[in-house]
Amino acid sequence: MNADKNRSVNLFLVDHSRRSSTPLSSRPWNRLALAAVAAVVAAFAQGDELARHRNLGKAFFENPTTAPQAVEEFRKALAVTGADRDRLNLGLALIKNGAQREAIEELERVQKSSPALPHTWFNLGILYNRAGRAEDAARQFEKLVELAPREPVAHHNLGVAYSRLGREPEAIRAFETAARLNPDFALRPPGYCSGAPQCSRNLATPRKPSGISWRQSKSPVARRD
Repeated sequence: MNADKNRSVNLFLVDHSRRSSTPLSSRPWNRLALAAVAAVVAAFAQGDELARHRNLGKAFFENPTTAPQAVEEFRKALAVTGADRDRLNLGLALIKNGAQREAIEELERVQKSSPALPHTWFNLGILYNRAGRAEDAARQFEKLVELAPREPVAHHNLGVAYSRLGREPEAIRAFETAARLNPDFALRPPGYCSGAPQCSRNLATPRKPSGISWRQSKSPVARRD
């Protein structure tokens, strides 16, 4: 019986030794585990790279002299993710760098795939106004008002677009809505009504949106999820 017991123990030890000598990577379940670990490590490395590009892009964006570097960093972030948030940041950096045509292309792509983002409607409205595309600008701000009805800057810029199209009653309503939401917008752009009776009050222009984001307090997203 002792012999049988020893034999069993020895068989176990030999079998265990034989299994242990097999390279871990050659076992199917270990190959899967190692692949999973490698994927996690790669994901962390990619996440670090992405965070670096986003944060550098944000830092360059906020410095008025380094817009080209911001564009470069946001391009790299977009290459990593292909995500709309990174394409949006690239579009905003392109605006700041003066590349309006390319900015329009990037923002239009974001708008097509993520129409609920208010940033694209605001910035494309600004860019279309600059390009003399008043009808397109008005459509952008009309949608922005739907998405952000409590934003006075949305109503104000819609009023500007309407006034450029000669749609004075609609422009007045938009300016009045902006003024109700924020008294700073109570003063209208000078002469937009061409002396119409409704415009007998003293007129002035509130500080214009910069065109960098749909709210002046916003800046490109750089945090890491």
